Amino acid sequence: MANINLITDKNDSTAIIGKGLAWVIVAFVLTLCLYGGLVFYKNSLIKNIVSTKLEYDTGLAQFKAGGAKDVADFQNRLDIADVDLAKGRSVAADLTEVEKSMITDAYLNSYEFDEKTKEISLECATDNYNAVARQILNFKSSGYFSGVTAGETSLDAESGEIIFPVNLTLK
Repeated sequence: MANINLITDKNDSTAIIGKGLAWVIVAFVLTLCLYGGLVFYKNSLIKNIVSTKLEYDTGLAQFKAGGAKDVADFQNRLDIADVDLAKGRSVAADLTEVEKSMITDAYLNSYEFDEKTKEISLECATDNYNAVARQILNFKSSGYFSGVTAGETSLDAESGEIIFPVNLTLK
C-alpha cells in the first residue's frame, strides 16, 4: 500500500513575522535618519536666511546712508543732460570752446550756464593782471561767443591769486 501522508509541512509563522518585523524596523530607522537629515538641513537653511537678511539689511543701510544721495545726484545730472539734448544745446561743445580759449596761466574756479539768457558765467583765476587781460582778449577773439563781459577783479590774500569773473554770451 502506498504511503499516504496527510501531514503537511508546518508553516513557520514566526519566521514570517520576524522578517516583516525586521523590514518595519529598517524602514523606521531610515525614516528617523531622513527626518534627522531634514531637521539639520532646515536649521542650515534658517542660518543661511538669517545671514543673507543681515547682509541685505547692512547693504540697504549703506545705500540709504550714502549711495542713495549719489544715485539721486546722478539721476538729476541725467535729467539735466536729457533736457539739454532735447534743446539741442551741447554743454560739451560749450566747455570745449571755453577750453580752447583758456590760456595756460589761467584756470577756472566755477562754471554756470543760464539757459534763459544763454550766458556762461565763469570765475577764473590767475597770478598776474597781464594774464587776466590776455584771457579776456582770448574770449573776445573767439568766434563762438557773441559777447564777453569781465567783472571786477579781486585778490585772494591767502593764495595771492587774482580772481576775475567773466560772462560769455553765446551766439
